[in-house]
Amino acid sequence: IWGLSLSTSSMEIVDFAIPYVDQLVTDIAFTDADTTAGSIAGVGSFERVIETGSEEPDVTEYRVFLTTTSTQWRAQVTSVGFGGTTVSLTEIAFVTGSWTTFEHQRVQYGVGTTAAIAKSSSGSDESVATLNDNIWTTNSHTCSPLPCTYSYSYSSVATPTALRLATSESDSTKFPKTVTVQYYNSTSWVTYTILTNITKPSGNRLDISLGGPLLTTPYAIIPVTQFSGGSLTVLSTPRATGSFTIIAGTRILLSTESNGVYDVVYTHISIFTANTGGPSKVGVSFQVTDIARPVTAPSSISFTDENNVYGTIRGSIIVGRFTWSGALHEDASWLGVPEITQYLIYMAVGPTLADLDPTPLFTQDVISNVLTCSRCSGLNIVFQLTDTNILTKKYTYIHARTANSNGLSPVTLPILLYDLNDVVDLQANYLTLDQSGMAAVVFSFSSQDGAPGGYILRHRISGTTTWSPTNQSIAQPSVR
Repeated sequence: IWGLSLSTSSMEIVDFAIPYVDQLVTDIAFTDADTTAGSIAGVGSFERVIETGSEEPDVTEYRVFLTTTSTQWRAQVTSVGFGGTTVSLTEIAFVTGSWTTFEHQRVQYGVGTTAAIAKSSSGSDESVATLNDNIWTTNSHTCSPLPCTYSYSYSSVATPTALRLATSESDSTKFPKTVTVQYYNSTSWVTYTILTNITKPSGNRLDISLGGPLLTTPYAIIPVTQFSGGSLTVLSTPRATGSFTIIAGTRILLSTESNGVYDVVYTHISIFTANTGGPSKVGVSFQVTDIARPVTAPSSISFTDENNVYGTIRGSIIVGRFTWSGALHEDASWLGVPEITQYLIYMAVGPTLADLDPTPLFTQDVISNVLTCSRCSGLNIVFQLTDTNILTKKYTYIHARTANSNGLSPVTLPILLYDLNDVVDLQANYLTLDQSGMAAVVFSFSSQDGAPGGYILRHRISGTTTWSPTNQSIAQPSVR
């Protein structure tokens, strides 16, 4: 007789869930100690919060990344397959999450709540909610002519790691081939990366990596066992604190293009919780301030000596403030140019930074991108140099330099000094007469410092007593 066994066996079901509550991290702190533009360094910290009785999956470690974070992101489709001018999509949205997790585990920003703002090159803004509803088989949206831009403004900061594209079209003629991804940095749109050679997948949907930091090894991993002080199990103060170190020279401005354009600009330190199941989908971010001294010299410098006494100079030193495309850009951190708040003038014995006199001759404070200052004249700063002896320290150059509260720029703009009475030892060497009867006198000269001078050429017009040119012209030795 066959019967049922009355004995049973059982096994515990283990839920390998990744963390999902980002409020486990609070009070992130970091101050950059590296004054080199585009680099950061220093020790950071954050506090860990766990509330007793929560059903948050166990957190075993915290992962620190350098990320690009903004509330506004956009994708601009600049080309489609086979050279068409129309793009057709059912979904174009930004997503986040580790690239090692499954696609369905990634988070689509603002899904169902934040509509895409679509705009063709000749059209107006159009709100299209269906492009961000994660339904990719229906509700196709067509945009023409290219380029077509799809913008998102989120209620909180976003750190996307991929761009999600989907279509209901059967061929590739209306599927994006090249897409420019940009974020807004509070003053302008900045290109984050350019996605090229995109091909339509067989399943009509794909996530394209943006090359973000979540695709790589975390910058730092802090196990929960390394936290110090406070409580690890209750919501109380003082809380347990974790720390991380950013080593000197860590770049936050990266370029993968030969033209030097920064296509990856890290703006934040982001911390994600993790366990054996993987990292949390959403992290907590802290904006990084690049404490950097200027990296650029002034745009121009000029000086003309007005004192005819040998060894003494006097006149106007005119310095052009730093400009970009004809406009002041002294506070253009988005270009990798730290703020400029001061211009300095130095006397020097040569053209290099090592040749500068240690004490500046002049300093002029400015407000970045504001034209007015005590010595300002348009885009220039005019320094009035009174009678100054250049022989004692053998000065041969004037340098202009920029600075801010973090330090002096590592580069200067030099100009060679010409003393108005620098030409001495003028001697006539010989007289020649050409076939037309024109007389020419060639003089050689040297300067006061003993350096070789050059040649002065004048000629007399045939049959007259007039010498031309009236002002002596200096020619190279090859003229002789």
